[in-house]
Amino acid sequence: MTFEEKKAYMERVVTPLMAKVFQAYSPKTYVNFGCKTCHGPSVLRGSFRMPNPDLPMAESDVRWAVSPGAEPIGAFMAHQVDPAIARLLGPPPASEPERHATYGCFRCHTLER
Repeated sequence: MTFEEKKAYMERVVTPLMAKVFQAYSPKTYVNFGCKTCHGPSVLRGSFRMPNPDLPMAESDVRWAVSPGAEPIGAFMAHQVDPAIARLLGPPPASEPERHATYGCFRCHTLER
């Protein structure tokens, strides 16, 4: 698939569906959901590279969805966003057997150190 075909698929399919997922979680926060929400301001220069260092992520955030008393955003990302992206984009490479059905945090986020 060419870059233009991937971009068209993202615009036509992925963005509208993920907008619904994010807006159901927080309508006010994600009212303007679009390419920049995930890919950051680099989209204005034509770059859609991931992971995006502009997305917030700290080392402690990795345990969001699995710890008692986890923050709601962690459970949302782990149980709604991650599987939705995996369905839309297909599974990640088989070289990551422990996450074969989903994408995990670090396909989109970088870890702050």
